[in-house]
Amino acid sequence: MSKYKNFILSVFALAFVYSCGGGVVEGEPKSWKNGDGPVAAESAYCDAINQGDQPYEKFLCMGSEVKRIPDLTADKNKWGDGDLGWCPPQSKYGHYFVLVDSTEGYEEEQFALLINQMLAKQNLEIIGPYDKLSIIKIAGQDEQAVELDPIFAQCKPRSGTNSSMYSIDRYVDRSSNKRAMEQTYNNYLTQVTEAGSQFSDLGETTGTFSQIFEQIKELGRKKTLDFGSNYAYRKIIIFSDLMQHSKTTSLIKDCRDKKKCPSYEEYKKTFANEKDWENLMPKFGINKPDVFVYYLQCRHDQDLNIGLLEIWEQYFEENGMNMSYDVESSCEDIFKKVDQT
Repeated sequence: MSKYKNFILSVFALAFVYSCGGGVVEGEPKSWKNGDGPVAAESAYCDAINQGDQPYEKFLCMGSEVKRIPDLTADKNKWGDGDLGWCPPQSKYGHYFVLVDSTEGYEEEQFALLINQMLAKQNLEIIGPYDKLSIIKIAGQDEQAVELDPIFAQCKPRSGTNSSMYSIDRYVDRSSNKRAMEQTYNNYLTQVTEAGSQFSDLGETTGTFSQIFEQIKELGRKKTLDFGSNYAYRKIIIFSDLMQHSKTTSLIKDCRDKKKCPSYEEYKKTFANEKDWENLMPKFGINKPDVFVYYLQCRHDQDLNIGLLEIWEQYFEENGMNMSYDVESSCEDIFKKVDQT
């Protein structure tokens, strides 16, 4: 967990630099002049992250260079205002889709990592204003991935704070109220925390199916999930042991039970015909999503040597998507708990 402590310290250091004039000047910009165009985030924050060793934070920084402009219509909306909420009606910047695979059951340390790393306030601050965040729990209680709907789906409002690396966060027009903007942003953070709290009982939850392939396909197919290529960028974040298991295909059978995965090409040949494999392929059109996997490898792939990551890397590569990942750091504690049961 030391790297996460280091990251938090770096966030405080960067905030100090910003407040002392090294980045954001206190109180600027006071106004958004007529004719001012869209602006990207100041680069100092993500430049510092990209020089470090936090793969998830680097992943979040991708897209911060996209230029944005304040949308006063979205700013004045409230949680639950139709389908828009805090989403700009005319602009689609980024969409983060978090898939949480709850089919194996979680240890307390894993739940803490989910909340502290993926949904922590300091990480949400890296996400750009008006970017959409959606969260789905892959419960695995039946065979239908299509019935799963997000437990959270909302755009991030502007914060009205001076410490943000996004200058549009700091803009308050004459008809807005800085305190109201800050309260709206805190409301958003509360909503995210409440969504994350739904995973607090995962240690007692297991499922029959782990339909990761199917759910990824649904992201490209189901229009109500709002994950189309009309977004400037899209990101998929997967929190899972990657043991795909459904009626169609099972990496539990092909990898876990044999303690060694076949090669990617060998795995594809396990399908009765090529069409069965093609039916699992997602169709994301242009502007493919990037993927980050938080790999829960402790139970089945502690030494990262069974070849499961390679299957997923090549799967995403075949579909034109870049995958990065991080792994658990608490395997010893997890195995102690297993030995005690």
